[in-house]
Order: sequence, then structure tokens, then C-alpha cells
Amino acid sequence: MVVALALGAGLGFGLLNVAVRWGIAKNGVPAVAALVATSVAAFVSAVGAAPTLLTHPGSLSQLWIYIVVGALAPGISQILLTYAVENAGSSRAAVVMGSAPLVSVAIAVVLFHERFSLLVAVGTLLIVSAVVVLTGADRRAAGYRRMGIVGAFAAALTFAVRDNIIRWGAHGTPPRPLVAATVMLASGAICISAFVFARQGRTVVRDIRTSFRLFIPAGLALAVGYDALLLALDRGRVSIVSPVSATGVLWSVVGAAIVFRRTERVGPRTAVAALLVVGGGALIGTVR
Repeated sequence: MVVALALGAGLGFGLLNVAVRWGIAKNGVPAVAALVATSVAAFVSAVGAAPTLLTHPGSLSQLWIYIVVGALAPGISQILLTYAVENAGSSRAAVVMGSAPLVSVAIAVVLFHERFSLLVAVGTLLIVSAVVVLTGADRRAAGYRRMGIVGAFAAALTFAVRDNIIRWGAHGTPPRPLVAATVMLASGAICISAFVFARQGRTVVRDIRTSFRLFIPAGLALAVGYDALLLALDRGRVSIVSPVSATGVLWSVVGAAIVFRRTERVGPRTAVAALLVVGGGALIGTVR
């Protein structure tokens, strides 16, 4: 069950990148993509968590860490993800965001004094190699800009910080998984709303109206990703869940190859980089 849930999380997060790219390709407004996707995901997750929310809502002392973390990821991370997918493509952005285990371990080693073993070193080398391979990949792809890679790495950083904050701040009995997912997604949606309204001004309502349906698939994928991830972590160890959910990189590459055969080339370099990231994440995950 744990492996199945972790695979579900990887599927959700992997297809999220493809769904965002699809919405943008259909003339959806990129500035509201993160807001629509996170709001839809929060609603879907709330529906699933409704019975638990009514019977075991959890106290503020249990939920505050998820409110804070939700503002970071999926809050800030979804804004960065949209920028990365728009400028680098869904497959390339996914590969770079797959470096999150590397950043997470680096933070844990520095702040929590976790040991840096040989497996971690090899996993680190694989992920760094993937990024090096990717920087030379598909330069002629339509709309490709290297700043999208920077945005993707910034998103990976938010994922790593999120995981370490939860590790540091989650004391006592945590809330039920679907409740925690709903709180994080709702907090993220509020954070993104403030950003979008400040940036778009009076045009935001019109942009949401014209783009809402185009980013519903992204919201569904995000809900699946977060719900499955927190359910998996509630039942199994991080060392199992993390490497299995990292297969989301492969789902992004496969999905992009199927959906964007003509507009987003998935070349050999991107495929090799994806495999290197998954392998590196798996090695790091076995240590964590």
C-alpha cells in the first residue's frame, strides 16, 4: 500500500508539470495557472477530507506548521513551477525539480548533522550529472529559456525546505493526512492569491474566468500528488516514499513526449537526465 501511494504521488506530481504546460499551450494565462491549480487541488482535497475535518479537525497547535509550510510549498513553489514549465518545458523542469532530495540532504547535513555517506555522495554525483547533461539538452526547443531551469531549481529548494521544516516542527500527534494536505493546499492558495492580485491587478478576475477550465487538470494532478504523498508518509518511512515518489520525473518526461511531440522535444539528453535524477534520488532515499 505504501509503495502504491508513493507511486500515486509521483504520478500526480509528474503529470502536474505536463498539465500546466498543456493549459499554457491552450492559451491559458500563465500568471493565474498556480492560483487555479492550487485552489482546485485544495477544494478536491477538502472534499476527500470532509468526514475527518468534521470529526477530527485538529488543533491550531497541530496545524500551524502545515499552514506555514503550505505558504512555501505549494504556495511559492507553484509560482516557480509555472514559471519553470513556461520557460523550460515540462520535462526539463521536472528533471531539475527532481534534485530536491539532494538539496534536502544538504540542509539536513548542515542543520541536523546527518551523516554524509558514500551512497549519498554517489546519489549527489548522479543528480549533479543530470543537471549538467540537461543544460546542454534541446536548446532548439520552442520557447526554451535557461532562466526556466533556474526557476525549477528554486522550486526544488522550496520542496527541500518544506520537508525539513516539517521534520523539525512536527511534534506530538500530527493531523490526519488528508486534513494536513487540505491545510497546506489552502494556505498555498491564499499565498498565491496575494501574489497574483498584486501582480495582475484588475485583470485577474478576467484572466481566471478565461483560464480556469484549462488548469483544472493541473489542480486534479496536484491534489492527487499531495493527498497520496501525505497518506504514504503516514504509513511508511521517508526512505521508501521519497525514492518511489521521485518517479514523477519519468512521468513528466513520458507525458511530455506523448502530449507535446511537436512543440517540446524530449531528446536523449533529457531522458538520460531523468534516469540519473531518479537513480540519485533512490540512493539518497535509502540513506534517509
